Formats: sequence, structure tokens, C-alpha cells
Amino acid sequence: DTVHSFELEDKTSRPSCCRVSPHFIASPTKYPMRFLSFISFAKPLRPHPNLATSRNSIPAQTSRARQRTRRVPKLSPYSANAEIHSGARAPDSAQEHSETLPPPPTEVVVTHATADFDTIASAVALARLRGPKTIVVLPTGADPTAQRFLSLHLGLYPIRPVSVVEPERLKWMAVVDCCRLERLGRLAEWTTIVNKVVVYDHHAKAECNIVNEKEGVELICQNVGATTTIFVEMLMQQNFELTSQEATLFALGIHTDTGSLTYENTTPRDAKALSWLLEQGVNQRTIAEYTAVRLSNEQMECLKSVTQNMRRHSVSGLVVATCLIQTPKFVRGLSMVVSEVLHLSSVDVFILAASSPIGRNKSKNWSESEDEESAAVEEQVSVIARASAKARVDLAHAMEKYNGGGHEKAASASLRHPNPKRLLIDIMNSLRVELPPEPKAVEIMSEIRLTLGLNDTVEHAAQLIRDNALGGLPVVEKGGSGNENGGGTLGKLVGMIFQGDVLTASKGGALNRPVSAFLHRKFGKVLTTDSISLVEKHMLEGKSPIPVVNERDELIGFVRRIDILKARRYIDTA
Repeated sequence: DTVHSFELEDKTSRPSCCRVSPHFIASPTKYPMRFLSFISFAKPLRPHPNLATSRNSIPAQTSRARQRTRRVPKLSPYSANAEIHSGARAPDSAQEHSETLPPPPTEVVVTHATADFDTIASAVALARLRGPKTIVVLPTGADPTAQRFLSLHLGLYPIRPVSVVEPERLKWMAVVDCCRLERLGRLAEWTTIVNKVVVYDHHAKAECNIVNEKEGVELICQNVGATTTIFVEMLMQQNFELTSQEATLFALGIHTDTGSLTYENTTPRDAKALSWLLEQGVNQRTIAEYTAVRLSNEQMECLKSVTQNMRRHSVSGLVVATCLIQTPKFVRGLSMVVSEVLHLSSVDVFILAASSPIGRNKSKNWSESEDEESAAVEEQVSVIARASAKARVDLAHAMEKYNGGGHEKAASASLRHPNPKRLLIDIMNSLRVELPPEPKAVEIMSEIRLTLGLNDTVEHAAQLIRDNALGGLPVVEKGGSGNENGGGTLGKLVGMIFQGDVLTASKGGALNRPVSAFLHRKFGKVLTTDSISLVEKHMLEGKSPIPVVNERDELIGFVRRIDILKARRYIDTA
């Protein structure tokens, strides 16, 4: 048998060396007492000089025990110990160990600060495309959910600490899901050291300020929902076969940045990429675990504070809420808190400003009555903004003024400011200017100008309603008979007749009766200057269309459900 040598303690009376079968050593569960009693007096110090320790000098094994080989688990190619576990001999000396260490990397992929799943997945995918010589570095860690994922999966991907990189040895660098220098944190200086910088992003409206004076900066920005999609398409084109762990991470990147394909910025390319990843073996249990919202205790405290102290404002027909909170230290993952507030409350836009002290500054509780003089010391302020689907706002443009960025409906900025309260007021004032005015009823009303007269029959009304796919028609004192007037008013509005009234008349055999017998004189109507929000409130009562009148109660037009859908961009207007 193969011999493993152990030098024994001096106080033992046993021989100075023991010959032990490797099967015995590798089977502590089969012989627990003998195994423990053996290792209780033996310590692995050095090979005995009289015993063969070279791999080549070990005689061939003929016993059945020798033929049984321990099954080595399959490791990720990114694992730092993959070479040792694959069967390679461990170094015997410090010098040999130093020779086996990999050289400092020359190619690096950098994520933005507080990395999310999209930037991490993009970086890992690009490293897979470039080969094992390329590593991934995170400037300042990850957001809470991504950090929880990495705490268990880190060894499966080529993610390395900043300390392994020697910047002067770098030749090539890529920045993913970001084109702003200030979002790279302490790694921003690397962009001036390397020979070439390549920037991959999907924030089309963001302006790249990364500069390299050697070979320049190559910017690749594509209109997709997630930056990960760009690299997944490259993997598809080159016929890569992914591991389940890789496919799962890439799927998380697309899921989180597209809201599982529900956000406005989602494209068919994202859906195709996600479909291919499913074929590669995405672990759906992992997707369900890390796409679910799980707030930490700190986040829950922030959520409680926000819901109790946020202020609502009416701007251009939208409900805009703002809140300023003070935390004793920086809290990661506040974007999750903002998203939860937007989902749980009836607001269209929510802006959160969270300030925390810098260095030795003492934290203090902010109040609405605090003046500017009491806030002379700069604080670190994180501004996070989210908007609902119906809000026509560009939050990314609003955050550019503060060196931030993002998407139209999700953006953020991080900066130092002496008065966070004043900062939040400035952001709110700029948002008032940038928000487009809410559409008026006269701007969205239907171009169809059909009316009925008081003497028109119900049968005639039924035909007009059916032919024009309407829910009802207005009845006026003058005009009517289904005439489509060329302009101006359509007459004084006296009532409405709806599709349900026609059905009632049909069942009672009253189609030949005049519409005045079924006229609704109490109904919802709006003025030409009323907002679309007021029109929607009348729609909630179940009646459509909604007549639009002027100040003299003369009919100008009417708004149908389809007009609301087009104005809110819930359907294609093409």
C-alpha cells in the first residue's frame, strides 16, 4: 500500500513511524474509533527519510482497495483551487509555491460601485468571452441582494479582490453597465493607466466622461433592457456552452434590470437572450430566491421612516412624493426601499434623499424647520428616484445635474452636500419645470363627432353605436340624426344614451321609441380644460364615452376608453 508517514510525539512508546493504508485514512466514518485514536498521538510534520515520498517511487497498487479512487467533485474553471483539486501536485516549498501563483492580471473588467446583478453578470460574461486571463473587479462591493448571492457563489466566477491587481501591469480594461467616471470609485484612475478602455452600456442618454490618452476609449452602447443581453448575444453567436451557474447569473442580470421583462426599456432581444439562457440550464429556484424583495432590518427601519414622513405634491397631474432621512451610516440597497414605497403607495414619482455623516461628523436628526445655517458640514447624500409607468418623466436627465444617471423611470445620484434638505428642494423644483403638463380633455378627445337628437329612435342609436364600436352617444337639442359636423359645437348637451339602454329597449320591444325615453340626464362630463386624471375618475364609474363641453355646456366632443389608453401610452399609437 501507499505509505503515509507521521512523526509521533516524544512521550509515546510507540514506534517512531507508522505505516498506514490510505484507505484507512480516507475512511474515518467506517473506522471512527481507530481513526481518532491514531490521529490523537500522531501529527503530520515531515516525511520519514526512510520512506519513499516521490510519486514515481510508489510501487504499483494491485489490491482492490488501491483501485478504488476517491471521486473528485467537478469544480468551476474560475475556482482559484481548480488546478490543485484537479490532481496537480501541491507545491513542496515556499519558492515553488511562489512560482505556481498566477501572474498579476493584464486584463480586467470593472463594474460600477455598489454593483447590481446586471453589471456583475455583464462583467462575468465578458470575462468568459475574453478567456481565463481576464478577471472581474468590483470597486466597492455589491448591493445587499447581489452581495447575498455572491457570499455563496463567489468561487464560481472569476471575481477577484482589488488587491490582486497591479495597475501598472494592466494593458486592457473594460467598464460595463456604466459610462460615468465618478461611478467607478477608487478604480477610476485605472482608466488612465491601461493602454485601452472599452465601455459597454445600455444607458443610451448617458454621456460618457471616461478618458484614456493612450489608445482612447471605445464606447459600445446599445438599446437593450439589460447590458447582460449584449454579452449573452455574443455567447450565442459563438456557440458557447454555459454552466448552470453562469446561465443563472446572466438570467438574474436580465431579470433584475428589466423587471422580469416588464419594464418599458425591455426589448425582444432581452426576451430572446433569456430564452437561450433557460435552454442552457438556468436554476429557476435561484431566480425566485434572488428576485424576491427581502429587506434587511436597516432597510425596514428606513421604509418605516419614509412612509411616516414623506410629503406628497401634485405636479402636472401626478402625485410626486419626497422624503429626507438621516442615517448614522451609509445604508446599502435603498433603491429596494424606494421601489417598495412606489408599489405600496398611490404615488407616481418618489424621490428619496438619504444623508449620512462623513468621517467623524456626528449624526443628527433632521426636522422640517431646520435652517441652512445649522447644516454647515457636508454630508454624503444618496438620491434615489423611481417613477410609475404612467409618469412621463425622464429621471436620468434630472440626475445628470448631480453627476448621477440611470433610466427614465429609475435613476440615482451620490454626492456630498452641506444641506440635504436644500438639495431635495432643488431637485423638486427642477422636476416641476421638466415634467410636461398633463394632457387636457380637449387634447385627447375623440375626433368622431356623432350625436343624436331627442327624436331619433333607439334603433337608429343602436345602429350608430354598433357601427362605430362606441359605448354610448351624446344627445343634443339641435343637430343629431347621426350627422358628423365639420367643426365648432355640436349643440347643447341634454343627455346620454348608452349601450346598456339599447339592450334594455331591445328586450322590451321598444326600439321604435325615441331616445328621449331612455335618456340619462345625470352623467359624468368634463370641461375642455379638465385634466386626463379627472376623465379617468369618471371612467371608473363604468360609463363611456365621457362628453367634453365648454363653459356654456355645449358639446365639443367626447373621450373614449381608447383615447385614455393612447394618451397614457398603454397601447401602440401607430
